[in-house]
Amino acid sequence: MFSPTASKKLISVGLLTTALTGCGSMAPINNIEPAPFVQSADTDFTNSPSAAKRFHNSFEDMQELLTSFGVKQMLSSLDESKDTVQIQIRRMKDHRTSLNESDLAKLRQAIFDKVGQPFNLNITQFEIGDNPSNIGHIQQINDNSLLIEDDTKLNGGKKDMPERMLYTIDSDTNITKEGSSDLLSIHDFKVGQHVKIWNEGFILESYPGQTSALDVIILPE
Repeated sequence: MFSPTASKKLISVGLLTTALTGCGSMAPINNIEPAPFVQSADTDFTNSPSAAKRFHNSFEDMQELLTSFGVKQMLSSLDESKDTVQIQIRRMKDHRTSLNESDLAKLRQAIFDKVGQPFNLNITQFEIGDNPSNIGHIQQINDNSLLIEDDTKLNGGKKDMPERMLYTIDSDTNITKEGSSDLLSIHDFKVGQHVKIWNEGFILESYPGQTSALDVIILPE
């Protein structure tokens, strides 16, 4: 069983990957004005944190709401000086499209309802593009992960260290064969298969690197 030794440094490479490979993209920040919010007379936020801060600090509580819209939150940042939150989301399973403006407006309003009042909220959306994050051969298959090696690339230019990546496979990963839309499972993988993989843009800096797979296409042998 492969057990990578990882330095626990998480790096965000979504934007870098987008710029260099085109494997991911972000839809522009959506500036839809929120629908009017009616605050009940007995609601008192005088001594509570700002709505933006409450949302930013309630990541776990928001997961059920986001899941009901078929999306996952990838990033969240709070600018306390402007009382503004910016989040990045992506669709679950359908990784190549974004929410339309109508559904995005409904999501924003649902967030305001959950928090208890509106606040400055900017939303970006992540989509995978045509170019994969990695192309390589399966070296090892674990219970919920694949070790992929690309022997055409070297890790840091070291001759004895080909580029390797450990990809987590979960219920949000789409697995297909090239030319087919039929969804497969991790049990359909075989050591030595040639695959294309798209990840969600966050890589644990280690050797091999570690990330989550969004789409995997098995190429012809």
